[in-house]
Amino acid sequence: MLFERTIYLGIDPASGRRKSALAAIDSDMHLVRIERGSLSSVLAAVAGMNAAVVALTSPQNTNKGLMERAHIRYLHQLNPEGSQFSKWRVGEYELLRRNLRLKAAPKASREPPAVVQNGFKIYQKLREMGYSAFEPGSVSGERAYLEVPEQAAFAAMLSVRPYRANTLEGRLQRQLALYMAGIDLENPMLVLEEITRHKLLTGTLNLDNLLEPSVLAALAAAYTACLVGEQPARISQVGDPEDGLITLPAETLLPEYR
Repeated sequence: MLFERTIYLGIDPASGRRKSALAAIDSDMHLVRIERGSLSSVLAAVAGMNAAVVALTSPQNTNKGLMERAHIRYLHQLNPEGSQFSKWRVGEYELLRRNLRLKAAPKASREPPAVVQNGFKIYQKLREMGYSAFEPGSVSGERAYLEVPEQAAFAAMLSVRPYRANTLEGRLQRQLALYMAGIDLENPMLVLEEITRHKLLTGTLNLDNLLEPSVLAALAAAYTACLVGEQPARISQVGDPEDGLITLPAETLLPEYR
């Protein structure tokens, strides 16, 4: 091809019977690929797509104990001699204090949950392919990976805590946020035209154009990756590079999300 599109990839890892979700968009936010599959199929897609930036919804590192260090605690206005929030990474604490929920990354001494292990495998594959963690001052054009927690990403886009991801209103809200951000998805408001008493009572309601929560999470990650590659001034990062920065799709973060 004479002109090749720059691809940005988002991945929502899963484990067990759940399928991981992968979403790819280009620099104009056109959909390139959406799929759900096994870890092996995701790793194959990562290897074959040559994306500029890849974002995952899962932790990139274990908890290295930074929130137990007196000087780190002092910087975050916590009791230097205390232990509150010590089970969290620095970036996770930054989200918690803004009223955003997420699961803590495990400590290195503990075996991670299967879904976190699968995320670690994808990050490792990316490092083997020459990707590195995106940090302030990263060289333009350098292939990078990001950590983009699902709820926090949508909160950053909406300026409010989103509805639960697995509810109808949560899916509508998330898809509408992505649609309004410029990704060429179906307008989820059209789904509301499908909701009639007859269709509800007869079980014929068609929700085919409303994406699954895992796909929406992967798309939010891909959108953040696209901002990093195309409009890096529109992203924020919290945390410490030593245990992994968290990247979110907003220029500034609110002190608290309600």
